[in-house]
Amino acid sequence: IQKKSEFNPFYIEQIVQYLKENRLIRFQNGYYSLAKDSVDIPGSISDVIIARIDRLENNLKNIVQVASVCGREVEIKVLLAMLELYSPTQVAEKIGPMLEKIENEQLWNNFAEIKYIFKHALLHEAVYEMQLKARLRELHSFAARSIKLIYLGKEEKYYETAWHFDKAEMNAEAVIYYKKAGEWFKKNYENNKAVECYDKLISFLKRETDIPELI
Repeated sequence: IQKKSEFNPFYIEQIVQYLKENRLIRFQNGYYSLAKDSVDIPGSISDVIIARIDRLENNLKNIVQVASVCGREVEIKVLLAMLELYSPTQVAEKIGPMLEKIENEQLWNNFAEIKYIFKHALLHEAVYEMQLKARLRELHSFAARSIKLIYLGKEEKYYETAWHFDKAEMNAEAVIYYKKAGEWFKKNYENNKAVECYDKLISFLKRETDIPELI
């Protein structure tokens, strides 16, 4: 564990969870010890996390992967709306206990009953990156549509909506919302964010021939 973790507390936690979940260590006489003479630990912390995610039951694994598209912080109402689009039957089941199971797996923490926060940026990144590009594009489109409907007319959500449309490669929609976000940031004197949005618009103009008429 020392060699693999390099004394990083998060790495130690994930490796220990991996060993416990795979019954590679046992608790006896007040101490943990190896369940057999030698054990294999995946080569990197990302591999350890992916191995932990892969052993989850399919419903839990699906929820965690969908949630990862939202970012490290996951608003519960946005997640539920995305799941409604992606797998309606899952939402029809008791979603609450499944979210609690994921928390019990030491993958995320609940914050004020309105959001979940992945326990570490590396954990979030590993869950996100383990998915196919095509699936990520689809899930980003679901995230954009969910945020757009839930926060209808909320200007502070324009940038987040644009970013998800961008990741979904829905360029026309991304342009519309980057423009709205840029105007909102400019109005609120958040000049760096406004410039970022306008830079995005310029990059779309350079790549797309049908975008100018939208701007």
